[in-house]
Amino acid sequence: MKDEKNCCQNNGGKVALCERERCKSKECDCGQKEKENYPERDYEEMQEIYHNALAGMDSVEILRPISKDRSFRSLLLKQYKEYSQIATEMEKEAKARGAELKKPSFMAKAMMYMSAKVSTLKDKSSSRLAEIMIQGIDMGIISVVKVVNRLEAENRTNEYVQKMADILAKNLEEMKAFL
Repeated sequence: MKDEKNCCQNNGGKVALCERERCKSKECDCGQKEKENYPERDYEEMQEIYHNALAGMDSVEILRPISKDRSFRSLLLKQYKEYSQIATEMEKEAKARGAELKKPSFMAKAMMYMSAKVSTLKDKSSSRLAEIMIQGIDMGIISVVKVVNRLEAENRTNEYVQKMADILAKNLEEMKAFL
C-alpha cells in the first residue's frame, strides 16, 4: 500500500526519491518526478567542503594582488590550486548524484572583500596578509572539525572531509611562516 506523503520509486534497483517527502521505502510506484537518492548528510558534507574551498579561493583572489612578496604570492597561488581542485571534485561528485551545490551569495563575497580591504588599509605586509588568511583557515577548520565530529558520532567517514581537513591544516602551517 502506497503512502501518498512518503513515497519513492524503485527504478530497476536504483531507488530515486519523488518530489514529495523523503522516504526510506525501497518499493513504490508513485510515478513522481525522480531525484537522485543520496543521504541528506552527504549533501551537507559536500556543501560544507565546497563552501570552504570557495571561501579559500575567494580569499586568495582578494589578497594575492595586495602582496608584494613573490614567495607569499607563490604560496597563495599554490593554495588556490588546492582549493580549486577540491571544489571541482565536489562539483563533479554533486553532479554525479544529481545534486546542486550552492555558491556563496554576492553579499557574502562583498563582505569578505570589504573586510580584507579595510584590514589591509594601513598594513599590506605579508605578515598581515598571512594573519588574515590564518583567520579564514581557522574558520574553515572549525566548520570541518564539526563535520568530522558528527561523522565520528555516526560511525561514518568521508574521504573529502578528511582531505579538506588535511588541506586546511597544511595551509595553516604554511601561513605561519609569514607571521
